[in-house]
Amino acid sequence: MRPTISFDARACLDVDPFEGDRDQDVLVRSDKIILPRKDHNCLICDGTARKATWCRARSEVDRDLGMAMTFYFCTSCCEAQAASWTDQGMSLTERYSIGCRLRGELPDVAA
Repeated sequence: MRPTISFDARACLDVDPFEGDRDQDVLVRSDKIILPRKDHNCLICDGTARKATWCRARSEVDRDLGMAMTFYFCTSCCEAQAASWTDQGMSLTERYSIGCRLRGELPDVAA
């Protein structure tokens, strides 16, 4: 039996996780909500997008580098992406801050 999804998948997918971050020539090959077969690192919070739990997978090709990449987003970060349309991005900012702390980076956002 498949687990129920805890967030608005359409609202989550409507968020561009790289908006304003890049100027490369990037082609998005797929962007969907999946149940992965193995654990992956979450791009936002640096936590784990766990196998068999709903998460987001975005596959891209960087045309400048000729390189294909897939980025994963855990359930909590998917929930925050979906909520960003109604909470002015506060949940998503919190998730990015968690990732920055775990990576030892300073966040770009004002607290």
